Amino acid sequence: MPSPAPSPARAGGLIACYVLLLGCSQQALAQRNSDVEGLSTLVFENDQFNMEDGGYTNGLGYSWTYGPFDDFAGRVPGWLETLGGGLYVATMKDKRRRLGYSVIQEIYTPEETGSKVADPDDRPYAGLLTWQTNWYAYDDRVTDRLELELGIVGELSLAEGAQKVVHEITSADKPEGWDDQLENEPIFRVGAHRGWRLLDGLLGGIEYDVIGHLAANAGTRRSDAATGLSFRIGNGLQGSFANVSLTPVRDGNWNRTRHGSWSVFINLSGQYVFNDITLDGNTFENSPSVDLENEVGSAIAGASWNIGSWGWLFTMRALTDEFDTQKT
Repeated sequence: MPSPAPSPARAGGLIACYVLLLGCSQQALAQRNSDVEGLSTLVFENDQFNMEDGGYTNGLGYSWTYGPFDDFAGRVPGWLETLGGGLYVATMKDKRRRLGYSVIQEIYTPEETGSKVADPDDRPYAGLLTWQTNWYAYDDRVTDRLELELGIVGELSLAEGAQKVVHEITSADKPEGWDDQLENEPIFRVGAHRGWRLLDGLLGGIEYDVIGHLAANAGTRRSDAATGLSFRIGNGLQGSFANVSLTPVRDGNWNRTRHGSWSVFINLSGQYVFNDITLDGNTFENSPSVDLENEVGSAIAGASWNIGSWGWLFTMRALTDEFDTQKT
């Protein structure tokens, strides 16, 4: 049976708990890293920017990062240091290091959201609320990142209420099919990414670089392997190298450079997807699902601009079909 939507009072209580946990977490981590610079990033993603609705339809994320420093010891909670203190990002020599944390809500819906009965051939309604930590080790030519993601899928993500608010603001149709969303379930993912600066130089006084990527992720949330290339032009690229990733909007713009620095970029990648809970449905019980396409290609185009202590990033993404009955 589908879970009823949370009442306004329950939703308000959950939001208050989430905000309190976020505030306490950030304050505790800030005290451990008070001797280095801290930066914050706010990300808003919505398919209305592309004049569409459906698929990955909305995302809201807040990230905060600390660094650079030489050693992770003492900078993270004890349980995290136990998990990651002996891993390669923590032990490689002659590297600068940073820490990143994020809280992200993601909303996925079918293309047709006006019907109370979800299309069984389209992707299911799914909301995710996740906490992530990223450990970075980098120099001028190579960057490594390890990620741990913990969270929940289902009504406790508050995705239904969030989408309805966004649709009211944008005057879009009210989504009606959330009674069929995935059930509450804890999720996790671990991942590793490496980037190499393959080429760089000046072209007509403007900097350029080409960066190669390899990435792998595993978990109930999603498991995949990916490779790709990033092409950038701009200025201040050397300082922002370690921020480049296959999905830049998810890897906070923490390594901002001087005032007025900018870049224009294109990221191309190919992925082999083993599982994705937003398509496969719940892991431990029956739920709406579709058959995913294992091989997925993506292209991301975007621009960034740093003004004083602010950094702005705008991206657009195109994907090949993610499941076999996808219509658009």
